[in-house]
Amino acid sequence: MPSPAAPSGDAEHSDETERSRDAERSGDAEQSGEAERSGSILNRGNIRRSRVIIAAVAALAVLIVVAVVVARENRQNEEREAAVAHWGAQIATWESEQLAGIGAGIVPADAAGSIADAVSGTALRPVWPDVPPTADSPEDSLDEVNASCTAVTAYDESVQVAPEPPAPPTDLDLTDAERTRFDEGSAALAELRNALSEPMAAIRQFCGTYPALLLAHGAENAAEANRAVAETLAVQCPAPALDGICAATIDAASALAGEVESSEAIQATWTAAVVEESAVETALGGQRETAAAQSAVAQAVAGEAAELEQQIEDAATAFATALRP
Repeated sequence: MPSPAAPSGDAEHSDETERSRDAERSGDAEQSGEAERSGSILNRGNIRRSRVIIAAVAALAVLIVVAVVVARENRQNEEREAAVAHWGAQIATWESEQLAGIGAGIVPADAAGSIADAVSGTALRPVWPDVPPTADSPEDSLDEVNASCTAVTAYDESVQVAPEPPAPPTDLDLTDAERTRFDEGSAALAELRNALSEPMAAIRQFCGTYPALLLAHGAENAAEANRAVAETLAVQCPAPALDGICAATIDAASALAGEVESSEAIQATWTAAVVEESAVETALGGQRETAAAQSAVAQAVAGEAAELEQQIEDAATAFATALRP
């Protein structure tokens, strides 16, 4: 009979085989777990690297945008500064031109002096047929008076047509400090024109009358000269402050233009009227003679002209002072 132990060997072999398979499966499982862990670690590393790359790219993009913005702002600032500087140079040129021009005041014509130098004032009086002009009141030169009047009126015309300061660029938002020179230049020019308004109106009245009186005194005979004097003063007096003297002179000249045997009574009437005028009170010093009255009137006439001219020069000086830094 066969032995019963043989099947036991087969069973043992089967158990070993099963254990071997289990070990293989266990090893495979461990290897699979390790592979999965390695893959997970790799994936996390890739994700971190991706995030770092994305962050770096984003930061670079921001830097590029910032650089572009800064460059653009710098370029705009440079362009603005250049535009402001160019405008400032234009203002400086305008200031220099005005200082050399209207800021220099009245420029006498060739061989002509000021009105104060040209006008002695002796023409505001009647022409006395039998009384020569006083020795201390020289007759005026018509050419010199006209030349000095022309110089003053030419100055005013140059002020009226003087250009305004160069306007600021329309595309710039300027600060108050940047606008200062422009605003001051505009204000100075406006003030000069305003300051010249009254004295120039008076100068035109004076220059429209006094030369005509000189022409009247140059007539061929006393009657004709007095008629011209009266007609000239009837149009206007050389200066409003002299209206009383002009009225007395019109009366006297009109009387002398007719047939008179003697001018003494007319002369006395004229003198009596003139010495009461405030315009000559100081110059008369209490005197009441015709010669003294004529001299005082001449001083008053010349003084009016000189005062008007000085007002214009003062306005020009103020303008120049306002433009100088």
